[in-house]
Amino acid sequence: MTENSTAADRLRAALTDAAAENRARAFLYRWLELLERTTGDAEPLRELLADDLAMTLTDGRVLHDHDEVAAWYLGTREAVQLSLHHVRGLTVTPGAGRTYDLLIDFDWQGIAKDGSPMTARTRHAWTLTDTGESHLRLSRFAVTAVEPFTPVPAEEALARFAAARTA
Repeated sequence: MTENSTAADRLRAALTDAAAENRARAFLYRWLELLERTTGDAEPLRELLADDLAMTLTDGRVLHDHDEVAAWYLGTREAVQLSLHHVRGLTVTPGAGRTYDLLIDFDWQGIAKDGSPMTARTRHAWTLTDTGESHLRLSRFAVTAVEPFTPVPAEEALARFAAARTA
């Protein structure tokens, strides 16, 4: 193998890794856009879910299909009038086959339906599958509450929001 082919191989590998991370980030931000919009229409989530979905929530429930995810989405919408996720950390690792494993930390601020400011910190482990479509699909999702969803004074919620934006 020549020095040029080795450099070309390294460049090809770097571009492949960058493309994978960009596709994973595109998925992540599309997911967040849908969760933070409060339209009540869960149908756009359908194209993001794999057929073999296993979505484990903080309460231990495991959702397996679009109807279950739609019910969760609508339940969340009924409890929260404003939701903002700040990505605190993201690691994308190529998995087996055509999958990508993501580890994501979120700082979350929101306002409950009763007007109470709330905060949380969560850690997510996701597996996204490349099905050859223009977007990846979520096949595994597990979330852990690092700091549970907690009502806080407005000043604290605003301070956490400001800190998350600059982190």
